[in-house]
Amino acid sequence: LKPNGALIPDHFDPLMIVDQLRCAGVVEAVRVSRVGYPQRYNHAQFVTRYKNLALKELAKAAKGSRKMKPVDTLVDAIAKKMVEIDPTLAAPIDPKSRSDSKVDLMEVGIQVGKT
Repeated sequence: LKPNGALIPDHFDPLMIVDQLRCAGVVEAVRVSRVGYPQRYNHAQFVTRYKNLALKELAKAAKGSRKMKPVDTLVDAIAKKMVEIDPTLAAPIDPKSRSDSKVDLMEVGIQVGKT
């Protein structure tokens, strides 16, 4: 970055610097980050950070005979709670179905990677 047009040491032209950052896409990247676009966590970090949102479901899954990854259990529980709060996010879940019915994660806006 050029600090000013005359290249004088210790003199910063804020408009010139912002213009250079804008041209490089840095300002847009910061704006997108502030808006809260996707955050990427590995599964262990995600479970550690958000496990409080589904403590009952995680405990039940740990005791169950069917082994599910903790991240899958957590994501399913969060997706169900999101649909309970805002039913317009996904197709309605049949109340007569078993309680372990799954919500379509893509409809809710969640993607889970492999790691």
